[in-house]
Amino acid sequence: MSSSSAKPYTGKRTLDLLVAGTACAAFAPLVAGIAVASWLEDSGSPLFAQSRVGRQRHPFTILKLRSMRGHRVTRVGRWLRRTGIDELPQFVNVLRGEMSVVGPRPLTRQDVERLGWHEPPDD
Repeated sequence: MSSSSAKPYTGKRTLDLLVAGTACAAFAPLVAGIAVASWLEDSGSPLFAQSRVGRQRHPFTILKLRSMRGHRVTRVGRWLRRTGIDELPQFVNVLRGEMSVVGPRPLTRQDVERLGWHEPPDD
């Protein structure tokens, strides 16, 4: 990676790495168990990927534990949504530098269009 494209590590990025790394390690057994339970319920992929728009309107794929099958919430999914555990895989997005632990929630492309944000982003 060239120095011109490398992002400097800030205190916030360091905090993101510490929190996300710790969370990934601590919750890995729970996420693995949920993935197995989800797969046993309906044999589908336990992960759900959705396109979001991050800083400078850069698109990236957000990860979540899948809570729906078609248009219905699964039994495992109902529990995931109630507890917020479906959001745990997003710590991987934080490790990748696509999101931050503290900051606004990334919007979907539809949200950006609905809000009428057609202007180029500020630098």
